[in-house]
Amino acid sequence: MARPLHNLVKKEAPWKWDTKEQEAFQGLKDAITNAPVLCHADPAKPYFLETDASGAALGSILSQQQEDGCLHPLGFLSESFKGAEQNYDMHDKELLAIICSFEYWHIFLEGTAHPITVFTDHWNLEYWKESRTFNLCHAQWHLLLAGYNFQIVYCPGKQSSKPDALSCQSDHANVPPANQTMLPEPVFANIALVLPEKELQRCIESSLDQDKSLEEILQFLQNKSKALPSIKCAFKDYQMEARLLFYQGRIVVPDIGTLQTDLLRIFHNSPLAGHPGRQCTLELTHLYQGNLFLFSQM
Repeated sequence: MARPLHNLVKKEAPWKWDTKEQEAFQGLKDAITNAPVLCHADPAKPYFLETDASGAALGSILSQQQEDGCLHPLGFLSESFKGAEQNYDMHDKELLAIICSFEYWHIFLEGTAHPITVFTDHWNLEYWKESRTFNLCHAQWHLLLAGYNFQIVYCPGKQSSKPDALSCQSDHANVPPANQTMLPEPVFANIALVLPEKELQRCIESSLDQDKSLEEILQFLQNKSKALPSIKCAFKDYQMEARLLFYQGRIVVPDIGTLQTDLLRIFHNSPLAGHPGRQCTLELTHLYQGNLFLFSQM
């Protein structure tokens, strides 16, 4: 936005204030005066929590939707990881960002009238609440979060630049800010109708054992400690979480019955998909929410 003004003051650049410079100047003024500003918390409105973690720190923003349809921040949090926290894997650092945010804003987030929507750029965390196997640390975190009414929603990293700026330095990329106006309720209703996520998850879970091409991978994950080094190397990108099989962070969809074609139909018929052609539908399935699905045998 400010590039024409920067170019204007470069060394030996001729001074010429034209339409382009005036539009940049006016655009900066509008962005500064009209951007969503801090608001006071309203207990009657839903809360939105955006979180992110880098290798060294965490960042989060607590917001509420105001009358203009935009999310307005209520507060910001940015903290460095301390001691053993610095050695956590990325999954646990992202989860710790959520834990610290709830503790920091507990006066707002305890006993809320509406579920708190937590946005994270780590897809696996969306199923973390449903996991049945924990280590001691995860069990403690589960107990802490049990006192809050919330849902975790995956938000691709490209769309979560605000908390990312609090957890690590900005790369100063010349990218325009994304429109933050909330989608109207009818659109969310359409998504709920065409994307029955829990039902789809159950179908994928129950079909994993039936796909013969995944049999060796599942056996490896059940007896990982006894596997040969060559097997560990071959299957190092696979992991089981919340009873789902992931490959490099993407859910593996078994080649059983009509499961894969049903998934393609969901993406093709969705009101938000625009009824694309064959190739675009396949690309959309792979690109949706940051490479969400990986089809076996395809």
